[in-house]
Amino acid sequence: MKSDTEELAERYADFKPGFRLLAVEQAAMPVFSVTASVLLQQRKPIAPINEYVLRSIQQGIEDPKLISEFLGLEPESLNNAITKLWQSDLLDVSNAGGVFKVRLTSEGRSSLDELAELVPVAQDIWFTFNRLNWKAVPISTNKLIDQKSVENGDYIKIKPLKKERPGVVDFPTKELNQAVKASMGIEMSDVDILVVKKVEQIDTKYQICHLLVYESANRGDHVVEVVIEGRINEEMGTAIDNLGGTAFLGMKFETPAIEVKSEIEFINSAISKIDKPIVSLEDVTALRRKLAEPVESSLVIDSADSRKNPQETNSQGLSELAIRYIDTYEHRPYMNQAIAEAKKRLLITSPWVKGSVVQNDLMFALDAAAKRGVAIHIGYGISLDAEKCDQWAVDKLNKLANKYKNVVVTCLGSTHAKILIWDDNSISGSFNWLSFRGDDDRTYRQEHSVLLLNQAQITDDLWKDQMDWIERSAGKSASR
Repeated sequence: MKSDTEELAERYADFKPGFRLLAVEQAAMPVFSVTASVLLQQRKPIAPINEYVLRSIQQGIEDPKLISEFLGLEPESLNNAITKLWQSDLLDVSNAGGVFKVRLTSEGRSSLDELAELVPVAQDIWFTFNRLNWKAVPISTNKLIDQKSVENGDYIKIKPLKKERPGVVDFPTKELNQAVKASMGIEMSDVDILVVKKVEQIDTKYQICHLLVYESANRGDHVVEVVIEGRINEEMGTAIDNLGGTAFLGMKFETPAIEVKSEIEFINSAISKIDKPIVSLEDVTALRRKLAEPVESSLVIDSADSRKNPQETNSQGLSELAIRYIDTYEHRPYMNQAIAEAKKRLLITSPWVKGSVVQNDLMFALDAAAKRGVAIHIGYGISLDAEKCDQWAVDKLNKLANKYKNVVVTCLGSTHAKILIWDDNSISGSFNWLSFRGDDDRTYRQEHSVLLLNQAQITDDLWKDQMDWIERSAGKSASR
């Protein structure tokens, strides 16, 4: 099953023409969970006596004495009813020359039509307040997480627009009504907030979202879109853009790998061993767009006179591209897939190891693969002292190697290789498999890698070369 990140990457890879998707990041958007006391109008059924009084007035009886006689009510009871209806703005009362008259207001006529009246009620409410666009938003407070969960999770923590807390003046009733109904549901379906009297409590919370990071073809522009609950939220994307976009989020961008001499030399070396055509990214993108087009649900008959579903036939197109370049955002999902699906062998070489990548989910997946009997080889280190590697993350990998005989982890000391192998499949290129989230300042770039699917001969040669190097460095005899 694909993760949310993988699903979003596929769905929005071509969302912005002229841009390439670099990454899909899980993020935590700063919000407040607010509790406040308010005065609101609540619709309640009209009491029978009030309804009779209103209907009498509707029939043209405007003198309270005549209404009392018509309904057979004691004057005191009628006066009480008229007073309540006047306080609820359902009646107007006039006194001309000592003659009292009552008339229906527009609210009174509406109440008769709906057989309900608006009653002012004091009540405590709760809602979500977004700290980026500084407004109440229609998001249930039940969907928010606390700061501890953000710190313990794998999220980009977005900074708020302001550090201070909102006050009563920051809660326009139109926005507030929508926000409260999202948090309190049916309880608030027939009420309208008149005024916020007091803010009772404000708690710091976060809303989970995803950031889509794009780079233009000429690398001159970088854009972030915000996805909430699977859909692009233009309002939040605009809010981040107004605050400075990628600079506000602390994102930096490097020269694409294909333009870096040290990277392209390694990639060209890998390409030289491939004696078949490599499908370009442009052709892959065109195929993706074609596959995304609506397909008629009717069945068609092919030349062999066998019946096939067009959608099923088309969906095979991308997987049939056995040798192709892959986009930047595809690397992470392929690593997850490799670890989860490997049956015989798994190899990862990466110059650096970072704790932001070697987290529990990765270690659980590697442990499961080791239990399945997969031969796992991991080589890292661009220098003998493992420069720029997080030692505690390396320790996690070494602990796995100590636990299983079929796992080898070692510092290679001079590797620029960035290779992923699983069974008869491999990816060679510029992507740092064990440190792609390693930079504190979140640096992104267009990566350049070649995917080989079910290419046993080429993969065997690559496996032998890398596996021998890893085992020699680990002081073990290479196993075949």
